[in-house]
Amino acid sequence: MLKPFAARTHEEMRPVLMKPEATGPEVHYYMIRGGTDKKNITVWESGTVGGEYIKTYGHYHVGKLDETYWVIYGEGIVLLQTRKMDSSGQPIDDEIESFKAIHVKAGDHVFIPSGTGHLVANIGNTWLVT
Repeated sequence: MLKPFAARTHEEMRPVLMKPEATGPEVHYYMIRGGTDKKNITVWESGTVGGEYIKTYGHYHVGKLDETYWVIYGEGIVLLQTRKMDSSGQPIDDEIESFKAIHVKAGDHVFIPSGTGHLVANIGNTWLVT
């Protein structure tokens, strides 16, 4: 069972940083998980690590799970990608079919269809909250 509150630490983010040796904040972002209704709140620190904006750990969801990010506060970039599929309809991990970057600010929302890889980066000078 997932904890209702969690934080993604700098150590946990090192594998997905361009410069994993760079120093950064102790915690990159905080997650408040909404339980059965799947409504979560995420709060990002502002700043950069090795020249890269503070971001989430990019991922694909397992199974058929759409997601919508509602931006409550701040400014960010949502990165979306879909993988190419093989002849049996299975994703090919290292081959990208499409990629999109979407600038978001408070009041915006982004729908993320099932099967779409995504991450969110805080490009503002204050907290980003979704």
